[in-house]
Amino acid sequence: MQVNLKPAEYTRRKQFYWPRLLKAVIACIYLLALIFAVITLRLDEQQLITEQLMLRNEIERLNPAVTEVRMLQEKTKAYTEKQKVIDLLNAEMLIWSDYITELHNGTEEDVIIEEFLSDIGGGINIRARTKSLKVATAFVFRMREMVSFQNVDYEIIVLNNNEFETRIRATLAGR
Repeated sequence: MQVNLKPAEYTRRKQFYWPRLLKAVIACIYLLALIFAVITLRLDEQQLITEQLMLRNEIERLNPAVTEVRMLQEKTKAYTEKQKVIDLLNAEMLIWSDYITELHNGTEEDVIIEEFLSDIGGGINIRARTKSLKVATAFVFRMREMVSFQNVDYEIIVLNNNEFETRIRATLAGR
């Protein structure tokens, strides 16, 4: 017979404790998940930094092209504005072509028209020069016979640098 003098808590055989093992396994799994998440975040961060550098290099590579496109857009805009002005001038030319053609056909070769100004009311001022007084007066009388011009009158005929300069005031017919 054996007698055990140890207290019962020392003599009892301890059983395997499942809850403690379960907590340890869960803690290990959680720790592994955290480590995996940190590694994934670091890899994602490195990938984002690499992509950011690639984008920066791509932007620097494309900057000259963007600048060129902007300059071309400005040139296109300026061209469009100039084209509008040219179209307006062409429309005006259609209005003035009959008057200028008749004036050209009725002018002798010796007459040089230096200025042809028009006002809103249909009045015109012409400044012309020639070497002969006879040609200058003939020019005024021819303008009086032209269909496109009315109320033709000369303001002055003056000798200037061996040439006769005449200034004529008239009204455009149909205006």
